[in-house]
Amino acid sequence: MRKQSMMGSSKYEFDTKQLDLDIQANIDRHRSMKESIRKEILAKLKQDAPRMEQTFSIYLEVLRDIKHEWKL
Repeated sequence: MRKQSMMGSSKYEFDTKQLDLDIQANIDRHRSMKESIRKEILAKLKQDAPRMEQTFSIYLEVLRDIKHEWKL
């Protein structure tokens, strides 16, 4: 007789280590994306150091515009 799932159809029910691996992969992916974005923004800010504060404000404005346009 086939073992029935007690949780429905969870891919983690019979391989609990996979949950930990998937969680860690998501954490690593988030850190990597954050660091990549940070490097891109810092590079752009440093291009015109005397206007760094203005450039930063423009970034914030653009991000707010995108948030509004995409309803995020």
